[in-house]
Amino acid sequence: MSELLKDKFKSLNICVIGDLILDEYIIGRVTRVSPEAPIPVVDQQSREYKPGGAANVALNLINLGVNTYLAGVLGHDAHGSVLKGLIEEVLPEDSSGIIALKGRITTTKTRVVAHHQHVVRIDHEEHTPVGEEVTQQILEYITSIHRMNKLDAVILQDYEKGILHQENIPIIIDFLRKSGIKIIVDPKDKNFWLYRNVHLFKPNRKEAEKALGRPIPITREDLAIAARSIETELHNDVTVITLSEHGIYIKGIEGETWKHAEIIDVIDVCGAGDAVIGVISAAYCIGLPLDDIALLGNIAGGLVCGERGVVAVNAEK
Repeated sequence: MSELLKDKFKSLNICVIGDLILDEYIIGRVTRVSPEAPIPVVDQQSREYKPGGAANVALNLINLGVNTYLAGVLGHDAHGSVLKGLIEEVLPEDSSGIIALKGRITTTKTRVVAHHQHVVRIDHEEHTPVGEEVTQQILEYITSIHRMNKLDAVILQDYEKGILHQENIPIIIDFLRKSGIKIIVDPKDKNFWLYRNVHLFKPNRKEAEKALGRPIPITREDLAIAARSIETELHNDVTVITLSEHGIYIKGIEGETWKHAEIIDVIDVCGAGDAVIGVISAAYCIGLPLDDIALLGNIAGGLVCGERGVVAVNAEK
């Protein structure tokens, strides 16, 4: 990454609002099959925790040098304490956007890994929409940040775990637009069509197909048609459709581009989407051309797919 690009990233202030997830890894080895059922028995050797979900998007931005802020909720439980500690390690100056709620479960994804292979994943999660009080706390947090350090953008990172829902999405978008802050969205299925009048909207191909109710063939013409359909409904400025091994398609006001993926040995796709939205958001905020945004997004996704587990992008690489 050029020094000029690094300096531009360091000038940015971006906040991520979204679902906070704790990624737990139980690592061991298999030496036998259970006598109780035809399943492997994993002898646990270690346990690791990493910040996931919106927290991992924030970590990607931090690794790029972006001045990063984070808002979300977690539970008043053991996993919540672990996740809050991990977040405070990378955001020590201001973690006041992290709200702990009594009676709420901290969403946790537990992956059992043996011999570098996922054996099973166990999800322990909450989908309950947060109330008006939490939404107001987040808006007050954004106001305080924006007053002190003018925000270039807010990323709405939706994993359908309750922080963003049909009641508060329009309120948050309206607030951000009136504040003059760019709005970038990484959507999920349920709330897909609620994100109207945002600046950049980034579904993956599967999400876009489900929302549109039809397959999207991998051709420039069909990708353009899909992007136009989304923009007709949502009135967003830029549409980014990520295409896994087929790369990234971007349609903006000034044109379109389709960059094929970087050729890599895929080890693990976990966390690739978080890296892509982080890099694309930073590149968009500094005004890079669409071709360069797509290129950097592909490189970021490729680097993460080449490593095991949920990891953040390495800016130097």
